[in-house]
Amino acid sequence: MAVVAALPAPRSRMQWQPRRPQIPAHMRRVFAASAAPAFLAFAVMGLFLTLIPTYVATLAHSGNLLLAGAAVALMLACSVLAQFAGYRTPARTLQLRGLPLLAAGLALLALTRTIASLPLLLAAAGIAGAGQGLVFLGGLTAVNHHAPAQRHADVLSTFYVVIYLGVSLPVVGVGFLTTVIGLLPAVQWFAAVAAVLSLAALAFLSRSMSDPASTVTRERTPPNVRQERPDAGV
Repeated sequence: MAVVAALPAPRSRMQWQPRRPQIPAHMRRVFAASAAPAFLAFAVMGLFLTLIPTYVATLAHSGNLLLAGAAVALMLACSVLAQFAGYRTPARTLQLRGLPLLAAGLALLALTRTIASLPLLLAAAGIAGAGQGLVFLGGLTAVNHHAPAQRHADVLSTFYVVIYLGVSLPVVGVGFLTTVIGLLPAVQWFAAVAAVLSLAALAFLSRSMSDPASTVTRERTPPNVRQERPDAGV
């Protein structure tokens, strides 16, 4: 911080003005097919970061903080490891692998209310984490690859706006739902609905990839689009 404070202040000739996010017309379909699953993946992360520690404590009838945080730590660790393992894999392949894992992890999470098993809950956290990491990396890679050079920062910042809305808004809704039906059923309902949406996104992507006319699956890059190797995000 001290070094940055000592740097000379840049002088801009343009007046900064906030503007709403915009997506180039030629990549709106690609952006939607990438951002929507990423939104869902980060909604699952938001659930784990906020409500799952209390869910674990309630399910296990334990006040052990280490136990409550283990599921969250496992989910995040599996997300990071999955992204390292998926590095250099095509974007749509990452999503097609990640969405079933995300759905499976959520299904196991929903099942833990009926079968109160800590190993089952940890398995759900690990599988959902791996799926979340692959879906996020796939969406980020696709958007990064198709974004025009002159709009690259604009498109990527819009993508991050979407995923950070995903990590915040749905879990607030689940929080309100817990005040009505209780924590355990609220988490179960969220997990079940998110699992169904993951499978729906998987079906959409699979159908798009099998359609040669779909802009989501074209391998060639539109004019004025970056050609370098897409960045990966962890």
